[in-house]
Amino acid sequence: MGNFQRNKKRYSSNRAGGFGNHRNRPQGGRGGRQGPQEMKPDFDLFIKKAKLVNEEVFVPKYKFDQFGLDSRLVDNLAKRNFTDPTPIQDEVIPHLLKTKDIIGIANTGTGKTAAFLLPLLHQTLKNFEKRVLILAPTRELAMQIEDEIKELAKNTSITSTIVVGGMPIYRQIERLRKPKHFIVGTTGRTLDLVNQNKIKLDSFDTIVLDEMDQMLDMGFLPDNQKILAGVRDNRHLLFFLQH
Repeated sequence: MGNFQRNKKRYSSNRAGGFGNHRNRPQGGRGGRQGPQEMKPDFDLFIKKAKLVNEEVFVPKYKFDQFGLDSRLVDNLAKRNFTDPTPIQDEVIPHLLKTKDIIGIANTGTGKTAAFLLPLLHQTLKNFEKRVLILAPTRELAMQIEDEIKELAKNTSITSTIVVGGMPIYRQIERLRKPKHFIVGTTGRTLDLVNQNKIKLDSFDTIVLDEMDQMLDMGFLPDNQKILAGVRDNRHLLFFLQH
């Protein structure tokens, strides 16, 4: 509060009685004028009162058992106590079930991964010839996506594998000897395996680019363009960005 205070100065007169008798002298100082009064800040001038804001409660249009998803997927969700979709799931799942291309915007923790996996898993259970390639900017995100596939696809015959840098490539090549419904990978390692003819891009009917904006920031645009150029013309494209 020191910045708001002025120093008090005392004034005195050299004249004896220059301002009248002693009883009429101001009381601000010894024999002199009254000094400046101490100023106290009015903090109310700097404080804006908060306004109450009513929080909007999201009410989904659907429940998971109302999307028409395979019952095994719904059962796996129920075992994890998931009955109501998040906003991104409520909006995206119906469009993906109709095989529409989408660009979705959602942050981590919004249920984005399940939003695109559930329809793709459902379609795979209806057609075991379906092949999905999911690209992620980091190894950690790719591993999280593959873990989610395994959780959601429990008690089904859906297969998946991961191809990422920082892990032995020969093991990944070994796992690719048998066809997989889902391949989850980072751009660099995926392109390495494409160049070695271990991954056939024209075998995929669905391509997912997750956190595509981060991929662009990391300089993966040229490699992603090479991958997209190699897939079939009638592929299903899903792009997801962060806010």
